[in-house]
Amino acid sequence: MGRLQLQGTAWLARAGPVAGVVDAPPRAKSSDYFHPITPSDFVSTSRVQKGLHRNLVLMDQSFLPGGEESLDGYDQLVIADEKPFDNPMSIQAIRRWLYGGGRLWVLLDQVSPALLEALLGDDFKGQIVDRLSLTHYHIQPGPDSPPSDEKPQARDQPVDFIRMLIDGVTVDYTIDGWPAAYSQECGEGRLHVTTLGLDGWVRPRTERDNAPPTGQTWQTDYVPGDTLDQFTAKFFQSRPPPQLNPLVLEEQSREMIGYSIPSRGLVVGILSGFAVAMVIAGVWLLNIGEAQRLAVVGPILTMIASLALMGVGRLHRSMPSMTAVSQFVRPIEGTTDVWATGSAALFVSDSGKLQLSGDRGGWIMPEDTQRDGTTRRMVWSDIDHWQWENLEQPAGMQSASLYAAAEMTTPSHARASFERSGIVGTLSLPAGLSASDPVIVTPSGRMAVAIDQSGNFTSQSSDVLTGDSFFSDGLLTDEQTNRAEVLSSLFESSENPFVPNEPTLYFWTPPWDLGLNYSRDSLLTGSALVSLPLSLNPPSTETLVIPAPFLPYREVPSPDGEMPSGVYDYRKRQWQERSGPSTATLRFQVPPEIGPIRLREARITIKVIGPMGLLQVSGIQDGTLVPVKSWTDPAGEIYVQWDNPDLLELDDAQGFRVHLSMGDPGRPELTQATAGGGMNYFRIESLNLELQATTTPKLIE
Repeated sequence: MGRLQLQGTAWLARAGPVAGVVDAPPRAKSSDYFHPITPSDFVSTSRVQKGLHRNLVLMDQSFLPGGEESLDGYDQLVIADEKPFDNPMSIQAIRRWLYGGGRLWVLLDQVSPALLEALLGDDFKGQIVDRLSLTHYHIQPGPDSPPSDEKPQARDQPVDFIRMLIDGVTVDYTIDGWPAAYSQECGEGRLHVTTLGLDGWVRPRTERDNAPPTGQTWQTDYVPGDTLDQFTAKFFQSRPPPQLNPLVLEEQSREMIGYSIPSRGLVVGILSGFAVAMVIAGVWLLNIGEAQRLAVVGPILTMIASLALMGVGRLHRSMPSMTAVSQFVRPIEGTTDVWATGSAALFVSDSGKLQLSGDRGGWIMPEDTQRDGTTRRMVWSDIDHWQWENLEQPAGMQSASLYAAAEMTTPSHARASFERSGIVGTLSLPAGLSASDPVIVTPSGRMAVAIDQSGNFTSQSSDVLTGDSFFSDGLLTDEQTNRAEVLSSLFESSENPFVPNEPTLYFWTPPWDLGLNYSRDSLLTGSALVSLPLSLNPPSTETLVIPAPFLPYREVPSPDGEMPSGVYDYRKRQWQERSGPSTATLRFQVPPEIGPIRLREARITIKVIGPMGLLQVSGIQDGTLVPVKSWTDPAGEIYVQWDNPDLLELDDAQGFRVHLSMGDPGRPELTQATAGGGMNYFRIESLNLELQATTTPKLIE
């Protein structure tokens, strides 16, 4: 009979998002940070109210991982204690996890603002004003938050509230105009910050309160307020899918490995040499009176040329072992950190063992092609050093997914400003890397970019791209065609199209050295798609052009107070079909980085589809519509420009408004259904505005 050697309990996580709470036991905290409700209970209260069980992991200083790979199983992290982050490696791991798609919630009443500075680097644009103790307060929704039923609160015990100034974020909730909760996108992840003490978001549970959806077993002693319910509804979500489908990168890496085709010049050279040799031999034989020997010399020269072509073909068909890497690299703004995902195509001419390792963390995960009974191991010799053992590959090709995060010697950044011709900027990359095929992508459009070897780039108003194009060149190389397919899968995907929330420069480079090592006897090739936020600086010239992609717009109430008709959906950036007359007042937002300007000229370009009948563009002067131009039966692409200063006024928030009137009420038969046919519809396929402006003298250096 055997004896029990080991006994224990293994917890099986329930379905749903997994959250971690970085906190210290209450006794380890100073009295300045003590609250009746602990951070773990605070988070649990929010989760159980949404039907999520206590699927929480409490993380203290001894448990916090040192590498971002160890955080991959978490959907959310809540930071309520800063002591574990005395270790810079922990800060780095959290930052990379956040920018890789995690959701991070910082309870600012529990930690120092220095933690945000360490996490975000130069991307943190906040300043603490003071710390108050509130007994009466009212949490109100921010500009982009839904209405809330939260009522003014009166508390016996004061609640901490940190007043701060912050730029470049979405303010979700406010107290007396100061941010109580805000959020901002960080790469593929999102950061949430609350400045109100924990007790301010909840109240003690009473007998009259219903049990949460999870039942009484999981309920806490507190009930969340309406604003906390709304705030956490956006936080407690599973990690979003990757921006770029890994299968797209896998296909790209596989296409980089293949038989090379002999160049046209080489083939033409061999055939030309054969022809010249035949002519020389023929002339020489005629001169010496031995023309009959051409019947022997000709086949010999033909055989020589054929052997040369066969040798060239054989040389190009024989392939050495090769590794093709396709990366999607995202430098973290304000730091020297970068993180990347991708795929590697591993081709070996003869079967043998694969040598895959890493010396800066990350991983390479090859396909499972092992025979039954064979064990392969990934062995870590240090927190950042690992290697595969007993990894065999038969002759041929297999794919491997890869992930890497590393610290570069210099930060990467792209800075630009609006000038007379359009966009002018500079791109800085680590040594040895150069950019090609760049394109600027904004929430409202795309622009082709011209860049030189030193990193200086320009993009003129004529470089605005339409449709699904990513290059201004009419004739694309095979490589550009493959790159366009990758970009199309990122931005034009029918399942999960990605739209950056800020202007971003996308470009291609050779693969980045991120500490992933492949077989030494394998040739390394590949490319990397890099996504880098574009920082906008104030203009350095008096006159400037603002291209259409930098002027996002949405429908607003008309000057006479008529509410938006919904003909334009700014969230999806789509115009809706209409079968009758419609109107729309559009407000275009000038980038705040430009500063105060005076408009000199506006040019609007519209592409119309269907029997619209009549289209009129109007400016707005002192709350009155002033027609600029009308078209009867518009079709295709049309435009109008005007320079009347009375119709070029900006509002206090640097917004510019234009009014559209669509449809012909005098000809309803254009869209009415006919016998045996359906209703006819019209819509605007695209609308772009370009502005010319002058800056105020104080902005000119």
